[in-house]
Amino acid sequence: MLKLSVLVIVCLIAFGAYRYKHPGGPRVPDLKYTDVTGKVRMLRGTGKPAVIGFWIADCPYCERMMGVLNKVRRDYPEAQADIIGFYFNATTAGALKELGAAKNYEMTLVQAQPPTELVAALDKGFSPRGVGRDIYLVDKDGGIHTVDVSDLETPFKDIYPKITEFLTQAAAQ
Repeated sequence: MLKLSVLVIVCLIAFGAYRYKHPGGPRVPDLKYTDVTGKVRMLRGTGKPAVIGFWIADCPYCERMMGVLNKVRRDYPEAQADIIGFYFNATTAGALKELGAAKNYEMTLVQAQPPTELVAALDKGFSPRGVGRDIYLVDKDGGIHTVDVSDLETPFKDIYPKITEFLTQAAAQ
């Protein structure tokens, strides 16, 4: 009986630690996508955190958000974190690659539509409020955290530290 009690207590402690680490919030969709260079990638199971933004052309919110993602990419190499911009205007991967080069974007760029399956999976997994409004931080276990960047008056210096703090904590996991 004592052994059973100890086993139950150990299981409860282990489960409690697991629940604390994984609070049951939104999880990143388990999907593959192809970036503008033709490389097939995964959102889940990469063993590293990700910083993700959804954007379109000629959007002031998006331009600001992509500037933040670009700074993060410069400070965190691909071996440490995936930095991804999912583009929601209909175009070709080649045209998006040219647009990214013209804007000096250094993060991974992905043409989100077509295919509509990718858009549907991203919408279901992230439930975005709109393009350029949030930056999504994905921990190594697939948990999604959100940084609101919709207020154009919020200074960059107030947004960037939230992302770097997240990446620092993720690296320590």
